[in-house]
Amino acid sequence: MGMVLKVLERAGPRPEDFEKGAVHELEEAYRLRKTAVRASKAGIRAAKKRDARGVSHEKAKIQQCMQKIQALDLVPAWRRAEFIDQVAAELVELVCFEWLYPYVFFGDEIGSPEFLSAKRLEVSPQAWYHGIADVPGELGKAVTRYRRGRLPLKEKVVLRERLLVVIQDIISYLTDATDESVLEITGHEKDFRRRFEGKVARIGALINRLNEEMIELLDRIQLLKEIRQAVSGTPREEKEAGGEDDSS
Repeated sequence: MGMVLKVLERAGPRPEDFEKGAVHELEEAYRLRKTAVRASKAGIRAAKKRDARGVSHEKAKIQQCMQKIQALDLVPAWRRAEFIDQVAAELVELVCFEWLYPYVFFGDEIGSPEFLSAKRLEVSPQAWYHGIADVPGELGKAVTRYRRGRLPLKEKVVLRERLLVVIQDIISYLTDATDESVLEITGHEKDFRRRFEGKVARIGALINRLNEEMIELLDRIQLLKEIRQAVSGTPREEKEAGGEDDSS
C-alpha cells in the first residue's frame, strides 16, 4: 500500500462514520418537523381561544425548527430545502388560521395584516402555497366541532356561509397557482403538482360538503317553522329558529 493512500485513509472520514452522521442528521430533521407540526396544532388551539401570546409562542417554535434544520448537514442537500418547506408550511397555515378564524366565527372584519407576507415570513413559494392550501381544512374541522349540538341552527348556517366566503377566495387564489409559470417557479420539488393539486381537490370536496350541510340546515329550519304553525293552528311570525338547539 502506498504512503499517499495510507495517509488519506487515516486522515479522511471513515464510511461508517459518514453513514452514522447522515442518519443522525436525517433523524434530527424528522424530529424537528414533528415538533413544528405539534407547535402548529398548539398554535391553532390558541388561536381558537384568541390567545395572541400563545399563538406567537408557537410561531417562534416553528421558526426555531426552520433555523435548526437549516444548520443540518443533510445529504443530498435538496433534502434540507424540502424539510424547511414542510416546516415553513406549518407556519403559513398557523398565521393564516389566526387571521381568518375571527371572521368565520365572530364576524370580525377581515383586515390586511402586515405579518401575512411570504417575504416577511421568509418562506419559499412551495411552503406558501402548501400552507395556504391547508387552511380551509383546519377551518372546516373547527366549524364542524364548534359547540357540537349546542349551537342554534341559524348560527350553524351563518358559520358555514362565512367559511364558504373564505374558501371560495382561497380556491380562486390557489387555482392560479396551478399555472405552468408558478409550477416552474416551484419546480425543485418533483411531486409538487401532485401534492398541491390533491390539496386543491380536497378543498373542492369541502365546498361541496358545506353546501350540502347548509341545504340540510335550511330544510330543518323550514320544517321547524311549519311544525310551529301547525301546532299553533294559525300562521304566526316565526320565533327565531336560531333559538332551537340541534342535538344531531
